[in-house]
Amino acid sequence: MYIPTTMLFVTPFVGLNIGCYGNITTATVHLYPGIDPVVLIFIIRDFRQTILRPFRCFYRSNSVENTATIRQYQQSSSKG
Repeated sequence: MYIPTTMLFVTPFVGLNIGCYGNITTATVHLYPGIDPVVLIFIIRDFRQTILRPFRCFYRSNSVENTATIRQYQQSSSKG
């Protein structure tokens, strides 16, 4: 991430003209803060499950598994 930005600032000092390619570096550096959380959301299981939960209601097998899990939780919490 830092190497392209450093090159963008150093090239004028050594007399190199990078032209419109400097815009690519600026755009990607500005996109990084928005894309980084998306990667983390899909790596961390709890975040991923929370994001994907609305889409699971379309699958019948997942809703049956969720119902069984809820029943097991209710039974275990009522015992204790």
